[in-house]
Amino acid sequence: VKEYGLLPYISIDVIARPEYDCNGFNEKYSIEEFDVVFPSINNKDGDFDSCRNENFGEILQRKIFEVKPPITMHFTDIVQKIRQGESPESFFSKSVVDYLGKINGFERLQISIRRT
Repeated sequence: VKEYGLLPYISIDVIARPEYDCNGFNEKYSIEEFDVVFPSINNKDGDFDSCRNENFGEILQRKIFEVKPPITMHFTDIVQKIRQGESPESFFSKSVVDYLGKINGFERLQISIRRT
């Protein structure tokens, strides 16, 4: 993310899953002001991603846009970077690092790394 110059454009809002509170989601992120964007499906993605992309438009009652991002970062990519000695601060924005701290994400990452 950092190497592509995207840090200024990335932030995290902690919200309930959109499908659990569609009206709340659409109020917070109005159709007029925000687009819902998911990455297009590729061979690495699972059935959940495909199902999500197919059904979220109907669930949220709004158009879902698909994009082919120039980069993707899966959990295995994150694990590999940490194993190679990189710190999350070197490839995540401050808001992502702050969020990981709030949810005990660094400890959860370390546990997952030990398991893989």
